[in-house]
Amino acid sequence: MQNKVLYAYSENQIEKIFEKQFNKFFKGITPKSITKEIPEEDRLSQQEAASFVGKTVQTLIAWKKKKKIPFYQIEGTIFYSKSELLEYARNHPKDFNHL
Repeated sequence: MQNKVLYAYSENQIEKIFEKQFNKFFKGITPKSITKEIPEEDRLSQQEAASFVGKTVQTLIAWKKKKKIPFYQIEGTIFYSKSELLEYARNHPKDFNHL
């Protein structure tokens, strides 16, 4: 049987360990996507959102990566808020031709 080693950590060290693990786990997810509840009728899949704004899925993904548009992720599924996409379109008309 191997000897067990116990470590004592300060509260600050434990907070840093948990923060590092939390950030690793939620990498790529904005805090908004964790805390805000979006009604089901306002949710659009990536394909639906791309069609809604008249852009390709690739454009939508690029905007998401650049954090130009808000997105949400639940259990690995990416979705967008229709109302937030409309708000973004109103604030960035040069990115949209038909909304």
